[in-house]
Amino acid sequence: DYSSENLSKILYAKNIIVFDLKEFSKKIYLNLGKLIYFKEELEDKFFDVKIALYLTTTLTKITIDKFANFFSSSIFTNLKDCIIFILESFERIYEELKEKIEELKLKDVLLLDQKISIVLGWMETNGITMDLEKMNEFKTYVKNEIDVLKKEIYEIAGSTFNINSPVELRYILFERLKIPTKNIKKTPKGEISTQESELLKLLNIHPIIEKILKYREYNKILTTYVTGLYKYIGNNGKIKTNFEITGSSTGRISSEEPNLQNIPIEGELAKKLRGCFVSSKNFSFLGLDYSQIELRIAAHFSQDENLLNIFNQDLDVHSITAKLLFKEENEKTRRLAKIINFGILYGITAKGLQERTNLPLSQCKELIDKYFKNFPGVKKMTEEFIEKAKTYGYAETILGRKRFIPEIFSKSYSEQNKAYRIAINTPIQGTAADIIKLAMSYIFNYILENSLLDRVKLILQIHDELIFEISDDIIEKVKDDLIRFMENAIKLTAPLKVKYSISKNLGELK
Repeated sequence: DYSSENLSKILYAKNIIVFDLKEFSKKIYLNLGKLIYFKEELEDKFFDVKIALYLTTTLTKITIDKFANFFSSSIFTNLKDCIIFILESFERIYEELKEKIEELKLKDVLLLDQKISIVLGWMETNGITMDLEKMNEFKTYVKNEIDVLKKEIYEIAGSTFNINSPVELRYILFERLKIPTKNIKKTPKGEISTQESELLKLLNIHPIIEKILKYREYNKILTTYVTGLYKYIGNNGKIKTNFEITGSSTGRISSEEPNLQNIPIEGELAKKLRGCFVSSKNFSFLGLDYSQIELRIAAHFSQDENLLNIFNQDLDVHSITAKLLFKEENEKTRRLAKIINFGILYGITAKGLQERTNLPLSQCKELIDKYFKNFPGVKKMTEEFIEKAKTYGYAETILGRKRFIPEIFSKSYSEQNKAYRIAINTPIQGTAADIIKLAMSYIFNYILENSLLDRVKLILQIHDELIFEISDDIIEKVKDDLIRFMENAIKLTAPLKVKYSISKNLGELK
């Protein structure tokens, strides 16, 4: 019963064991008008069993039924039975999880994720405004473009067909138009693939390919984003996403219903779509983005002299890598260097690099070897990450967040290879997630301490970026404080850097 009286009573309890602190804190905020504020003495008051289960197992996206069935010997199929079981067993479950948190030294990580749950609850109540007029114009524009593209594709093909059907598209491209299929992959069923990655290989061979790729881009924007977003617009013109603290294996926050972290960024079409998200009157958006945070974390973990020098001297890491690997720097070599720099952090193989770059396999192998010769500390770091995962069965972030990797003990070669990639990437990506959470935590304190809740609103967290909606009269003053909190969230041997951008809509945020 979420009456104000009951909620006030609950808040006075010495210990509060809760499933989903984010939802609980939202109820407190909406019913009592106050945010739960973690002063030191409050830190141990809450224990979120949902987050505790997430931190101590391989489970993600934890729901009540997933939670109940994890602890129960019998299987529950309806929500009511799940809730009855949890209420009857919560003390045993709590003790079990508390012991596991202590044993795995996850207390600080649990406290951080609990605090971030409260921040996320607040962010969800803020929401983001959608300009309906702009959105309707954009929808009409996209539909018209799709109609034009369809007409052009039918003309080239010599007949109408279902462009969205791989079977019909395959027939038109490879049987009717006789487009060559050399180097084009096949589907598991042995058919010629019509996936985007394969069609890109045919781009300059036939004019229909460019039209089909463009049609797909416009169609995806229309079906996934435009039509998909409409149903989430509230009466006040705001869209409210659901941020999920247990949504990913690495500790990253995810967003769903709708997924606002996934709205396209690249290209003119993406810019127009993002332009439909606007700030409130007398407010502007402030985007704060960590610059190359994963490479800086790699420099810290690896202590590689060359990589540390690049960041400590504030040089362009992709340009320098391009010169080291290709002996010259231009648009093409810098792009390839960027793929390699980030690919290494994801445990990329020569074959994986070939798929991303279309370079010969032998050259990809040479490039990876050359990269490790220039950055020997990075090679050593990746080997140590794998060894640690083999020893303990998990990979670990800078704060001690763990990702369990049972596949590392698999007898299957492909399973083991996948596990090695996870072991290399988790400490990097997971540490980036930890750092942005630390920054959000410090910023939340700052907003509350300075009574800025109505003037500085955190509305989105997208990977390495935080987007705020800030009152125009204080944005310049507040901006420097927020950047400082992000850049000093943690001390790394390679300094953290934040880029900023201010605008009235998301499309113009750089």
